[in-house]
Parts: sequence; structure tokens; C-alpha cells
Amino acid sequence: MGNTSSMLTQYDIEEVQEHCNHAFSQQEIVSLYQRFCQLDRSGGGFISTEEFLSVPEFAVNPLSQRLLRMLDGLNFKEFVAFLSAFSPRTSLQHKIEFIFKVYDSDSNGKVAFNDLLNVLRDLTGQYISEHQREQVLTHVLEEAGYTKDSLFILSDFVKILGNSGLKMEVEVPDNLAFILFLGLVSVFGKANAHTFNVLDFGATPGTIEDNSQAFLRAWNALCNLTTENHILTVPFGKAFLLNPVVFNGPCNAKKLTFQILGEIVAPSSPTTWNGLDAGKWLTFRDVNGLTITGSGGFDGRGKGWWDQSCRYHPDLTLSFLSSNDITLSNVHFINSPQAHILLFGSSGIGIDNIFINSPGDSPNTDGIHIQSAHNISITNSIIAAGDDCVSIGDYTSNIAISDVKCGPGHGIRQVIIGSLGRDGNEVQVENIHVKNVSFFNTTNGARIKTWQGRLQGNGTQNTPFSLNLTFVYILYETLAKISLSWQKTSGVQISNVTFSNFSGTSMTDVAVSLNCSRAVACTGITLQSIKLTSAKTENEVTSFCTNAHGNAFGITEPRACLI
Repeated sequence: MGNTSSMLTQYDIEEVQEHCNHAFSQQEIVSLYQRFCQLDRSGGGFISTEEFLSVPEFAVNPLSQRLLRMLDGLNFKEFVAFLSAFSPRTSLQHKIEFIFKVYDSDSNGKVAFNDLLNVLRDLTGQYISEHQREQVLTHVLEEAGYTKDSLFILSDFVKILGNSGLKMEVEVPDNLAFILFLGLVSVFGKANAHTFNVLDFGATPGTIEDNSQAFLRAWNALCNLTTENHILTVPFGKAFLLNPVVFNGPCNAKKLTFQILGEIVAPSSPTTWNGLDAGKWLTFRDVNGLTITGSGGFDGRGKGWWDQSCRYHPDLTLSFLSSNDITLSNVHFINSPQAHILLFGSSGIGIDNIFINSPGDSPNTDGIHIQSAHNISITNSIIAAGDDCVSIGDYTSNIAISDVKCGPGHGIRQVIIGSLGRDGNEVQVENIHVKNVSFFNTTNGARIKTWQGRLQGNGTQNTPFSLNLTFVYILYETLAKISLSWQKTSGVQISNVTFSNFSGTSMTDVAVSLNCSRAVACTGITLQSIKLTSAKTENEVTSFCTNAHGNAFGITEPRACLI
């Protein structure tokens, strides 16, 4: 378990489960391991406190800095042990011990008046004045038989919280138990006036009963609010089956959060989709200012679909249609029947730190497809999709992709820019920037595939369409290839394209293929710092060019064939 590239064995799972006192099931431990690997960006089997607090349920917590001081960094076993305090299977005693550590900021085993006041300050912020906070805290201490000079130890917390009979519906801070309870619920997410839980709208955990209507009721309640900063939560440790559902906007509030801590699960097999719309699963339409984040994710349960013709597949797992100012972060996607994420007719979308995982031989399971969309960023993510890592279609502009690990793929292609101008459409793709992307066991590296249409840097000759990628391969059967290709004899214009800082190995002799239209030349092509070698001992790689015009700078291996 030291190296995150390794897999958990059954012995590892049982050992971790024992270490956390069975707070998590074995399947939950496997899911947590996937999340740990996603946070462990260095692959060293250890996450820093900053990486740990990138988990959204901690990042939005008012006590996050106190949690940060409790940690020096975690290996996987410590990671699970820490999270076990948040499991519904964990005893109240364990939770109280945890919250005592949050209050005991100097770790001396004692909590003083100022410690209580500091936590209360973190929790209430500007809603209560400093004078009011001191008054309330002094009053409740006196009511409980304590003074401002009292020092609390763990047994006091256990006595106060364990014997108070405190209910979640307590509304008035009239006793010391409630003051401590404020800290407890802040850490464990039980009483946030701005948070909705899908359970409150009739959702039933499990993978048998459809919860789409309950989720819609929760969404409509969130969407109709006129105030800001409300959160709809899918609770941790629970799975919910959803049939196809459309979450419609526009909503009243400018900023909304959909927090996915549990799992959202698709119908189990093609037969269970009978009578349902197989063209989509989860769709957000006309929604603005939405953040989707959390440590949970989406399970498309696509295995039953992959042996069928692709025209019978549901199109994708999650769609954003005509939506703007969207953030998608930290969640994971597994086993999509076809594409995982679609961005269509949308603008201002940031995708960060997501994990996509479908088998390398799963057909047509694109990672992210972008169509008729603008101002999109994809960062710090792992996309292990069976087909295209990121595919960019017609009418797209201002796309930035960086620090992404891509692969494996099942042998069709890993497309960065693909299938432009199909069916003779006049199209334009502008300002696509890709940097620091690593490909693992993929059949292609950077590939631009055009049909009739137009591809140019930005519609002018000023800002180039640029690709700045680094290839890192872990399997012998990999191929790094720079490729431009055309599919019709006329109408294609490719200009201002830069390939720089490439390194890797190729399983084919032709490592750079610039196969432009014979009727319309590719112009302004730049190759810079290219170093591709053959994965076959003693073989050399070559370049192939057709009507490709441009310049090469620095080291270019294989030798450039530009005109």
C-alpha cells in the first residue's frame, strides 16, 4: 500500500478494515483507496495536509484550519482511520474524542475558555458579535456549573455530550452541550442551516429503488431559493439508484453547490432501461453558477452495454447543456456505458481533480467531449477512459487542458482534437492549449483529425493553436504519435499549430505523421523540442508529411519533414 500505483489485496482491505474498527465496508475501503490515489498526486503513498483538505467537505468547513493543524500528512491507513470518525458506524465516544482534539488546539489535553471561544468564533463568524459570543459562552458555562476559569478534559466532554440527550433539532444555544454540539455538527455535517440532504426529500439508499423523483424534489427546492450559498448533499457512505433525470434551470440563486459524498448509480443492465430514455442519464440544462464537488461519484454500470452496438448505448453519464459558470471537481466516474461527460452549448466550465476510470477495452467510453462550448479548463485530473481522453468537436474555443494523466485506451485512439467539420460543415476551432499531459498505454498521443471545415489558431495569424505535451509511458505496448489527418480531398484548412516538448516511445516506425489535404495545405506548423524514440530495440522512428508547411526548432527526433 506504500505506492499508490499498486492495488489493494484482500489482506490489505481486511487489515485496514480492522484498523478502523469496521467503520467502513470492504467496498467503501476500495472506493476510499481510489480517492486516496487521486489525492496522492506524487504517487508516493502519502498525502500532505493541504492535499487532504482539498476534499470539499473539509475545504468548506469553518474548522478546516483546526483540522489542518491536527495532521502532519497521512498514508492510506491513517487516511482511513481519520475518516472513520465521520462514518455513521462510528460510536459517539469516538466522535467526541475527535471533536475534543479539535477544541484542544495546543494538544495539552485541556480545553480552556479561550479554546471554546475560538471555536465558537470560527463557527459563527460575523453573525454574532465578539461581546455576544463571550456573553453566551459565560452564561452557558455558569448554567452547567462551570466558570470562565474551568479547564475541560476529555471526560468532561463525554459527560456533557454523552448524557445531554441532545437532539439534532435543538435550535437555541441555551446550554453547554449545545456549544460543544456546534463543533460536533460542524465537523460531521449534521446541522448546517444552508444544507439540504436528499434523504430529507424521500431518497432511499440502495441500488434497487429509483430515486430520481426524490432527487428532483431536492433539486427544485435548492433551485427555487433566492439566497446564496446553499448546498444539496448526497450523503457519504450511501448509494442511490437514479433513472434518467434532467435537472432544469435557470435557478434563482447565482451560486449553488451539489455535494456528492456518496455514490449515484445507474440502472444495472440494458434490460432495466426498457421504457426509459437511453439517450441520456444525468443532465443539467440551463443551469448557471453550479458547483458539483465531493468525495463521491457516479457509477454508470456500463458493462452490460459494452457488448452491444454503440447505437444502443446511453450517450453518456453526465451532461451540461446550455449551462454557464460551472465547476466540477473532486468527484469520480466509473464504468460509463459510453461517454462520461458532455459539455454542449456551454461556457465558463472548470473541471479540476476528477477521476475517470473505465476499462481500457470498453468501447466508446470517451472521457470528456466538448462540443459548441467555450472557455473550458480541465486540470489536475486522471482520465482512464477506454476511448478518447478528451475529444474536442466543432464550434469550440478557448479550451485549456493541463496536468492531466490520460490512459489507458482500448486501441481506437486517444483524441485531443477529433473529427472536425464532419458532413461538410464549415466550422472553426480556436485557441486550444494543452500542456503537461501524460499518456499511459494509449494508441495515439496528440491527434488532430479534420473533415471538411476550418481549423486555425484564433481566426487570425497572431495566437497559435498550441499543444505542449509530455508523454510518460509505463507499458511496452504504448505508442506516442503526433498526427494530423484529413478525411476529404478539399475544404480543410489547418494553420498555426505548435507541437512542443514531446518525449516518449513509439511502437510504430512513423512517430510523426502530418498528413494534410493535398488540396489545401497545412501552414504555420511548428515542431519544437520533439524527442520520440522507438520502443523496439535498435529500430529508428521516422516522420511522414504531406503538404505540411512550417518550421522545426531545437531537437526534433525524428527529423522533421516540413516543407
